[in-house]
Amino acid sequence: MAETPDTIFEEREEEILISATSSGWRFPLKEWGNWAGSLLPKCQSTWKKAGIYEAITVSVYKIPRDKKLVFGLAEKWSSITNTFVFPWGEATVTLEYVMVLGGFSVLGESVLAQIDDQESVDIHLELIEKLKEAATLRNLTRTATGSWLRYFMGSESELKHEAFLSYWLSQHVFPTANYFVGQHVFPIAIRLARGIRIALAPAILAGVYSELRLLNEELVASAVLGKDEFRDVTLVAHLQVVQLWAWKRFPTLPKRLPLIDGSPKLRPARWKDLKIVPNGNIRMALDSAGESFRWRPYASSVDYWLLRKFGLDKEWSVLVDQDLDEELETLARCLRVSELVGINCIEQYLPHRVSNQFGMDQDIPHPVARCNGTRSVAWSNYSRPISDAKLYIPSRHFMAGVTVQYAKWWKNSALNRVLV
Repeated sequence: MAETPDTIFEEREEEILISATSSGWRFPLKEWGNWAGSLLPKCQSTWKKAGIYEAITVSVYKIPRDKKLVFGLAEKWSSITNTFVFPWGEATVTLEYVMVLGGFSVLGESVLAQIDDQESVDIHLELIEKLKEAATLRNLTRTATGSWLRYFMGSESELKHEAFLSYWLSQHVFPTANYFVGQHVFPIAIRLARGIRIALAPAILAGVYSELRLLNEELVASAVLGKDEFRDVTLVAHLQVVQLWAWKRFPTLPKRLPLIDGSPKLRPARWKDLKIVPNGNIRMALDSAGESFRWRPYASSVDYWLLRKFGLDKEWSVLVDQDLDEELETLARCLRVSELVGINCIEQYLPHRVSNQFGMDQDIPHPVARCNGTRSVAWSNYSRPISDAKLYIPSRHFMAGVTVQYAKWWKNSALNRVLV
């Protein structure tokens, strides 16, 4: 009897997933935590100014892989809408989540911005030379991230801070497929070392969307067409973001949380060294989670970022202009349709498709034209000024629903999906 897609998915996923995720899901080296700790007293203020302090702190934690969950979610991914499409609705990883979970900034310069002052250019050239030296010491043609760490850790090099950030970017933010330090991160590291804020969140989210598309396409090819080459696919995006997103929103998924001292401020710390419980039928668990899905899991938290400004025990409506403070501009970016510029991709961000995740009623999500002709055009779309607009901020106690029009539209959409 021929294998059904379900059978292929269940029997092959363990072997395939290890191959597909091993390059993009890095466990921190013990030396990395020591290196970060040694630089903390001197560099903490710079990291906070650049908006990367929490992201660096988070990177020292080991978050175990929930392999079946990542694959189950990828199976639900729509590359047309950049959302997970479940029988009960759409949901997705948003800019707000990448910011809240990983500590990455929504604001700042593009990751693709070039350095142009002479001092930065000189530092860039020196880093390239150090890359060659570190490789030569190990008789390698390229420098692995571990070799780079050991080359600079404990040294008194004037480039130590830039080297540290280059390692962090290559290992934990924009990893390469073969665990090498990439020259593409040097301009970013140089700017961050000067306290310049860079919009890392949209670049990371673009990579996540792009590789969820790839994973979904290969799952379909493997299951429906019987292709075997899927097991050779290498993914390097921040897919642990997807897993942690699901852990927080699907409370019925079984997982065994370890006891951790106190209540850590940094959210991923709460999942460090977690023991994964076998999840059984992931597809069934996701499909039946409509009633229990947590649309705004952080809104009730005492350290929710918007509480610092608004309290959110009541709703707010705020007129905005070009003189926005950081909190309002960040919120506006999280709520606004835009293009996300990644290192090697451009993806469309459609938060209006998941209004419930921002505490607002869901209406029919109309399509939006792309602005992705070039990376420059796409970045201009993302960073365009915010003015003459009104931001609505719902109470954290408000239970969002759907409009009558949306309910009818979704019912028809679901019927069409079944017929197709």
